[in-house]
Amino acid sequence: MRRLRYRQLWRAVAAGAALAVLATPVQAHAQQEAAAPDCSGVRTDYRTYPVLRAGDSRAEVAAAQCLLHDAGHYSGAATGSMDTGTVSAVRDYQDAKGLPSSGELGARAWTALLSAGTTPLLRDGASGAAVSRVQRALNAALSADLAMDGLFGPNTESAVRGYQSSRGLGVDGVVGPNTWAALQSGKGVSGGNPPSDAFRVFLAPANAGGSDANSGLSVSEPILTLNRAQRVLAEANPDTDVEVRIRQGTYVAPQTDWRFYVPGHSVSFIPIDYRPGDDAGDIAGRPVFTNVRDGGGYRPGWWFRVMLPSDPDDPLYEGGDTSVDFRYLRVQNYTNGLSFDGQTPRKYEDENGWRIKPSEGVNGNSVFGMDFRNIGNRHAPGKTGYGAILTTNSSDNRITNNAFNNIENSGNQVGLIHGLYITHYSSSNVVERNKFERVSGDPVKVRNESNYNSFEHNTFIRTGRSAHYRGEFCDAACKRKNPGTSRQCASYHNRFFRNDLGRNYAGTRNLPTWDLSPDGLTNAGGGRCSLPSGEKRLATGYNTY
Repeated sequence: MRRLRYRQLWRAVAAGAALAVLATPVQAHAQQEAAAPDCSGVRTDYRTYPVLRAGDSRAEVAAAQCLLHDAGHYSGAATGSMDTGTVSAVRDYQDAKGLPSSGELGARAWTALLSAGTTPLLRDGASGAAVSRVQRALNAALSADLAMDGLFGPNTESAVRGYQSSRGLGVDGVVGPNTWAALQSGKGVSGGNPPSDAFRVFLAPANAGGSDANSGLSVSEPILTLNRAQRVLAEANPDTDVEVRIRQGTYVAPQTDWRFYVPGHSVSFIPIDYRPGDDAGDIAGRPVFTNVRDGGGYRPGWWFRVMLPSDPDDPLYEGGDTSVDFRYLRVQNYTNGLSFDGQTPRKYEDENGWRIKPSEGVNGNSVFGMDFRNIGNRHAPGKTGYGAILTTNSSDNRITNNAFNNIENSGNQVGLIHGLYITHYSSSNVVERNKFERVSGDPVKVRNESNYNSFEHNTFIRTGRSAHYRGEFCDAACKRKNPGTSRQCASYHNRFFRNDLGRNYAGTRNLPTWDLSPDGLTNAGGGRCSLPSGEKRLATGYNTY
């Protein structure tokens, strides 16, 4: 039985409405049923759900009115107009959910409304109305562009994994109690240890009190550099999740080589005010890491390298799940950006000149909402720029919702840099909903036995020379031509689907979707190389200009 919304009643009184007697519960129920909107022909399934503001008139408003009625917060007609009564109902709903009471219906409120209902366990192969609710909620939360067909297939599982990663949940692609709770709250919840149980280190810019002479263990004692944060953690040796919380501002930062991990736990680099489920509009801005200047230009090198531990007694010395999370930071003016390096300094070539897998890798990391700009030797000369993000022997990573702007080399190295370079045994990575703009080399490149990688729903503007997706390896002919290069094999079962394609870096023509070198979709590479039966190097589809 619906209950009267007392806030609505008091607003009516304040407006001068005559309210002589409160209705009895039976009368209230009858009145509300009589005033219930006619939702029989109202569509609630959309690929995207816009922010609705006062004065908007569109079909999605009628959907919101019906959903708000189902939630017990609206009893007017499904007019499709965001009038004062609808705005009031949105505020009431936001209050009830603990969301900011703005009266604007955005992604959080949409997600909660669309996912409301029973919470069965859902995984690949499931079907039914609950799956449809999850699909439309993910469309609201992530702009996932899912078909709301009620069938839990690979696309839905991928979107669930993306949602879980972005909300700090355990990533398994299964909609269980925690994922349902995050969807239906509209806010997201933290997986693993709750935020209060994480070991925290605090950074602040120099002009806000950041100093490496401080402890870094409280907001009032912030440190200045990521290198100092690593030393603080090594000394404390926590056995929980770690959060490096970074106050907004600009950090002039040299290269960081990171080797501190907590097996079974995550190490997160996040803005100081970030909460699980926040999007970019919920924080005070992205902290900015900019390169050090030497003389008149920027110093050559990387911003950050996730590397294998150097101590043989470290439990991750031979590699494994490093679980490093980067979220909502800006990185600018470096020759190269972020590296996940599961190779250096291990042996990676055998006695016959073949490339070999040097360790178990640095795996299970995530990069979300980052802004990489002005990366490459056009901006920081002196060394070769290879990528804004480079994975080497690094698998099971999620790279989603990031921006890559002005990723550029100069001179005869223009084509050597990429937005994302996935190389040497880097497999099962998910690359979704990123924007690549002005990348002088091919924006995505994959090399040498890097398999089962997925690239979907990305946007490309003025990128590349050969193709949006470039697949390479060095076969016997390549090795003869380049004697110092290791012999390699083809990658296989990579997917490039539903991306928005664009023109080449020069702006003179549409850039082809894909290119392979050496060519051949089933060319494994000869010698010891082979592809599993029925496999090919790349599958593409539904990409549009």
